[in-house]
Amino acid sequence: MLKGVLTIRFRKVIHTLLLLALSLLLMTGCAPFGFGPGLADYSYHLSGDYELNRLSANDIKVMVKTDSNVPGYMIPSKVVKIAWNDTYIIAEQQGFKRQFPNDPNDNHQVLDNVFYYWILDAPQKKAYGPFDEATFELKKKAFQIPDSMVLKDVNSYPKDPGTRVVTY
Repeated sequence: MLKGVLTIRFRKVIHTLLLLALSLLLMTGCAPFGFGPGLADYSYHLSGDYELNRLSANDIKVMVKTDSNVPGYMIPSKVVKIAWNDTYIIAEQQGFKRQFPNDPNDNHQVLDNVFYYWILDAPQKKAYGPFDEATFELKKKAFQIPDSMVLKDVNSYPKDPGTRVVTY
């Protein structure tokens, strides 16, 4: 009889632990597995009305908030490196292509060795690009963008208390 009681209690403990683990997984938004929005998605302020938004691993773009409160993007996905000051935002964008160009529901495929470069004039709300790397370097000199603005990986910036998790 004691053996039967222990077996029932053991089953209840296992059942409770499994239910708890499943509940914790659902509450995290499945972030560890790349489904979003989840804990890995974020947004942080750049300059002026601009933000960098990460909505998924391949959907990282620079957006501007408009008067209508509907954000519009200025640099399309996938932004992989960025730098900014009060006047300019510079960015490196990794290239995409559609596997099936005539299918609007087709996912984008990241191109490993294709990169484009952008310059945003924040006060003027003007985007220049996409450029190849050589043209980008010439444009940086023409705009007098300081050499101290070095492109860094978008994930390398510290997530300070001003950072908000995107919850679309």
